[in-house]
Amino acid sequence: MRIDQDVEPAVRKAYGAAVAGKGDWLDAALKNIADRGDEFTGRALELAVVIDAAALHAIHEGRPDDEQISALLKHFADTESWADIDPHVSRRFLTALADHTPVRDVVSVVELSDVCFVMGGWLLSSFLPEGKKWTEFLDEVLNAIETSE
Repeated sequence: MRIDQDVEPAVRKAYGAAVAGKGDWLDAALKNIADRGDEFTGRALELAVVIDAAALHAIHEGRPDDEQISALLKHFADTESWADIDPHVSRRFLTALADHTPVRDVVSVVELSDVCFVMGGWLLSSFLPEGKKWTEFLDEVLNAIETSE
């Protein structure tokens, strides 16, 4: 998949806000994406979902099993409570990522932007080896996406 260079900086900024746990920054980043129109927003969400799925599968070297998904969801709820993501939305979203099923089949468009960036930022930052930055992992994920067919 070719990474859209117009969309990637906006996606990166939204992840940065989520990683920082700053709801007002995330709201501003999501507003910036939405203000650029429906097509841009769709491309940004599409890229973020691909990044989220790739990060999840990279962390687990494949699909996490159901027990791992449950553990991930508990950890997510404990560490990202600032975002107030509905646990049912989180479960549907994470399971869709794990199973490579379309997230829009299980999460509404309204729910998608928050869960996508908050969970994605969490996946990118919570499972790193010591000394590695989340932005380095994001760059690795982007490179893997761009070189995959």
